[in-house]
Amino acid sequence: MDSRWKAICTVGLILILLSSFNLFQMIRFQQNHLQEFIDLQVDDRNRLANFIQTQLFTRYSTRIKGFVEYRENIIAAFAQRDREKLLELTKPYYDLFKKENEFFFVLHFILPDDISFLRIHQPEMYGDDLTQIRPIVHAVNVERKQMVGFEVGRMGLFYRVIQPVFVGDEYIGGVEFGVHVNQLLKTLHMNTDNEEIALLVNKEEYGKTSLLEEGKRDCGPFVLLPGHNLFFRDISDLTCESQPVRIIKNGRVFHLTNDIDINDFQGNSIGKIILAKDITSHMDEMRRTIKVHVITSLAVLVFALLFLYFSFDALIKKVFNLNKSLKKSNENLELEVRQRTEELEIKIREREEVFNGLQEEIKQRHAVEKKLVEEKELLSITLRSIGDGIISTNINGRIVIMNNVAEKLTGWSHEEALGRELDEVFRVCNEQTMQVCENIVSQILQNGKMLTLHSCQCTLLVARDGTRKNIIDSGAPIRNKQGEIIGAIIVFRDVTEQKQMEEELLKTKQLESVATLAGGIAHDYNNILTAILGNINLAAMITGPDHEVHDMLKTAETASHRARDLTKQLLTFARGGSPVKQTVSLEEFIPKVIDFTISGTEIESVYKFADDLRPIDADRGQISQVIQNIVMNARLAMDESGTLTVTCENVDREASRALSLPEARYIKIAIHDTGKGIDPKNIDHIFDPYFSTQERSSHKGRGLGLAIAHSIIIQHGGFIRVESELGKGTTLTIFLQAGVIETDEKETGDGFDGQFKGKILIMDDEELVLDVAKMMLKHMGYEVVTCLDGRQMLDLYQKEMDSGRKFIAVILDLIIPGGMGGEKAARELLEIDPQAKAIVSSGYSNDPIMANYTDYGFSGVLSKPFQLDELWRALKMLDES
Repeated sequence: MDSRWKAICTVGLILILLSSFNLFQMIRFQQNHLQEFIDLQVDDRNRLANFIQTQLFTRYSTRIKGFVEYRENIIAAFAQRDREKLLELTKPYYDLFKKENEFFFVLHFILPDDISFLRIHQPEMYGDDLTQIRPIVHAVNVERKQMVGFEVGRMGLFYRVIQPVFVGDEYIGGVEFGVHVNQLLKTLHMNTDNEEIALLVNKEEYGKTSLLEEGKRDCGPFVLLPGHNLFFRDISDLTCESQPVRIIKNGRVFHLTNDIDINDFQGNSIGKIILAKDITSHMDEMRRTIKVHVITSLAVLVFALLFLYFSFDALIKKVFNLNKSLKKSNENLELEVRQRTEELEIKIREREEVFNGLQEEIKQRHAVEKKLVEEKELLSITLRSIGDGIISTNINGRIVIMNNVAEKLTGWSHEEALGRELDEVFRVCNEQTMQVCENIVSQILQNGKMLTLHSCQCTLLVARDGTRKNIIDSGAPIRNKQGEIIGAIIVFRDVTEQKQMEEELLKTKQLESVATLAGGIAHDYNNILTAILGNINLAAMITGPDHEVHDMLKTAETASHRARDLTKQLLTFARGGSPVKQTVSLEEFIPKVIDFTISGTEIESVYKFADDLRPIDADRGQISQVIQNIVMNARLAMDESGTLTVTCENVDREASRALSLPEARYIKIAIHDTGKGIDPKNIDHIFDPYFSTQERSSHKGRGLGLAIAHSIIIQHGGFIRVESELGKGTTLTIFLQAGVIETDEKETGDGFDGQFKGKILIMDDEELVLDVAKMMLKHMGYEVVTCLDGRQMLDLYQKEMDSGRKFIAVILDLIIPGGMGGEKAARELLEIDPQAKAIVSSGYSNDPIMANYTDYGFSGVLSKPFQLDELWRALKMLDES
């Protein structure tokens, strides 16, 4: 073979190798591209699964907290271990949750010892020990904090949220929500181009369930639960390996992954979600691309070989001629280069000496510049790290440095503030007079001493956007090495929140002092009112309705009733507490409260009551305070001129469900004003303590009115809502549970026939109360014995029993200053005589004992001040019991 063919073969072989290598790289590229597409799809599915779990399930963590915090009647039934009542109260909420979400299934009450107390979804099944099969239950009971996660139970795999429940400081158990895992599978299926999805559960975990799903089978370390998915049911050789696999089914290629974990409350995987994506179209496209590229490469290779064969001689000749010419040019160039090199070497030696000198000078300058940069960076870091605002000026009072904190407080950036006068950026005013203070830099430069602004009450900084902040600050001169002043520096700090907290703390202490005083006054005033009202009541009955003073006595009695309502409001303000409920007619009650509150204004009141309006069971004093607080807010919003419309109507059980309220009969009270309305950004905060849209001054509110109103309505088992539109007014709507319509039972003739009915013992520290109560009881035909404290009462009761007789009732004052009060006296009385009947009486009508008297051993309750008929009804209640 001659050199010509050797060259052609060599070049041809090189072209074939290059073409083959290019084809190999193209195939690898296509395969990598397909794998990248698959990996991207897997990552998207993982992110989607995490996002769906967060959106679907996390909200139940917040919702179960609200369920426990605001369903006091349900928690009370749980605490009392009243299973039937708990089921009755909770079933409506369970049905509501099921209606909202078809996959919501579990609502479970669990005791502190891991025993199931009540399954709302299976009420007939309770009392079983969950310690072994439900680790999350035991963990919540031990740690007593909310826990969430997937867990397998008897009914299958659920996402579970368990909330610990406390009554006061006592832990009473846990409440569990459970959502079936199928919600996650369904939502994931709908958002992944309908990929095939099934569930893998660890064999050990699946053994806990008693529910046998159709089509399940072992798959490596897992149990495969295909559900209704026919794709996975038909695959018999699936191994459920952790690595992705590809299978061919019905002529189509599927890529299977199972890297989406199902985690329990400890973050441990108890199962996986397996997905199959159809990649047939992508595989076909890759094959088509490779086929086209192979054909194209072969065509180019053949064309190149033919071109090489027919043009090789001409190319070789041109190359030889070009090589000869290039060789001659190279010789001439080498000669010229040698000459030029000698000349350059001489010049280089001359310049090296100059260069070495310059290099040494540059090195010294670099060292100086590096030191300056380090010092500047250290200064910048120091300024950024300081939590106070810092502004530095030159000798002319113009800004040269300002740190990040100063930028935030003044509203000026460092670049914008550079070179400006200090007064333009750092504007401070006298907090009392709002007058702009003298330039602090001018004073510092003039005096050469440190100066603090708060010494002259210039403590209000006005930012660029008009925001005002309270600050404490100081300034000092900057001196050079010679001691000359070259500028000034100001350091200041935002103390707005600190000052507001101090003001709120002072207000709280003032409110506590006023509350203590109000409670004491109300208690003493109720004792006085008892004597006044009791004597008026007796006088009115003795004189009869035809006597000339009867009307005057009734007027005095009405005034005493208003005084009694006033003391109840004082007690509500002073002590709060559980409401002492009674039947209240809104048609009579609401106009009295509102007309009194808007008296002296130009506000017109409009009342709309339903014809068949039911009464409510409520604490008159507390509900009166709610109405007054709402109306006072309306007065301020309307500037004491406008229209206040009050609408009261019945809400039946079906309507309560439509309003998302617990199923019951309610009374809806809507109070609408024609004021300026509430800004939407503030409407979520109007029930927060100390929040107010009014400027705070001596004649404005403190932001407690609606917070107190909200608290009272919640204690009554009701709800309060607000709707408002700027410029069109505000409507506050109250929902209170309806009471039972009762007939008037003032059958005074039954108790006042003058015949002897028995002997009653009264304990009270007020002689006035003892005297009037004694007269009332004697008028009704009772024999009365009085005493001043609990110890005397117990001695008298014991003596009466020892003599073979017995008091038919004992009336005990709750609070005896310096002596034994009613609560302790009742406990010791029941130890002497378990059949004793005691009535608790107090001017503190809002005391929890008055609201729940039976829990403390009392058989009746009597709030001061009381009338003759109220005393009679209390005694009649003992007879009925």
